[in-house]
Amino acid sequence: MSTFRPQHTVDLTERKTESTINLQRRRLLSLDSQLIEPVTRFIREGLVILNTELQILFANPSFIALAQASGEEELIGKRIGEAINCINATLSSEGCGTSSECSACMVLSSLVNLGEQRQDTSATVFRKAKEALHLKVSSIRIHIQEEDYVISVLRPVNQEERKISLERIFYHDILNSAGVLKGLIELLHENYRQLPGSAETGGNSEMEELWNATILSSARIVEEIQAQRDFSKAERNELALNISAIHTASFFRELRNWFTAYELSEEGQIRQAEGFEELAFSSDPVILRRVFINLIKNALEAAPRGSVVVIDARGNPGGVTISVQNQGVMPREVQRSLFRQTFSTKGSGRGFGSYSVKLLTEQYLQGSVSFLSDDEHQTIFKVRLPWKINL
Repeated sequence: MSTFRPQHTVDLTERKTESTINLQRRRLLSLDSQLIEPVTRFIREGLVILNTELQILFANPSFIALAQASGEEELIGKRIGEAINCINATLSSEGCGTSSECSACMVLSSLVNLGEQRQDTSATVFRKAKEALHLKVSSIRIHIQEEDYVISVLRPVNQEERKISLERIFYHDILNSAGVLKGLIELLHENYRQLPGSAETGGNSEMEELWNATILSSARIVEEIQAQRDFSKAERNELALNISAIHTASFFRELRNWFTAYELSEEGQIRQAEGFEELAFSSDPVILRRVFINLIKNALEAAPRGSVVVIDARGNPGGVTISVQNQGVMPREVQRSLFRQTFSTKGSGRGFGSYSVKLLTEQYLQGSVSFLSDDEHQTIFKVRLPWKINL
């Protein structure tokens, strides 16, 4: 194999004749028939070798299956779009790559503009049966014995991968929008405070309370979206740790203030236990906060109206134990299913609170979660954490 030559200009209105295609194919397979076929057939993704007019000279079994063809001979001489039954390949008499719709095709664009480096792209191809085929495509141009070839590997993207990709886009876009909304509300509030009649100038205090509630609500929207995004990352083992020192006393105050600010608890409803120990340990404060916000939310919802939620912290040789206690008792059937991903005591679609607590604590914080719920002890969740996370 020689070094790469300058980029070849592809004229998609031109094609090699059938006899030329057969000659090119024989030359290709004669290069090393004992290597090419076994290696390409071993590759699990769809693989094709194309000529300079982007016509198929060779297709491995995975590509033949992807194209839903009866055999390789059915595909020789076709372009990729024609082989996989792209609906746009039939819009022009000259086939794949020549209709106006083809100008937006990412697969075609990557092949036409292929230079000395590998090109990677993603594309959605609509087949004749209106089936959407999501693909990841990698291509490279090679020059062997005075002949140019293009090797393309096509991998179908399964529904789970597609979902993850769309999910990332969704979180990026919605966080941007929510962040902009929060910023605009804060800016409007600052402008309002300068107006005659505002609370700042001795005016309407009720309007100021409404502004504060709006600002808090917008901040909470952003935080809830971030929490759900981080939970999705955690399930895929993609969440990064940021370790810093945590002090139990200040951590408790932060949690209590969060619930009071968002009016999710009444003043004094979240309390420190007698004997609460002021301890310092190392962990990820954002993830730890997510764990205890979930636990305290659950405790507030489960506890009888007017009761308190008690937070305790205790040190031991192995680390720190932080507990959340409420005055309710869970039924046995709830206890048996508590940490399951799809289970919820609050209705359909709400079964991730305790599941996320266990996932984040055990998979990321190197800790453990347990609970006890009976008439004697009421309901206590205990999160055991090491003094320091080992990275």
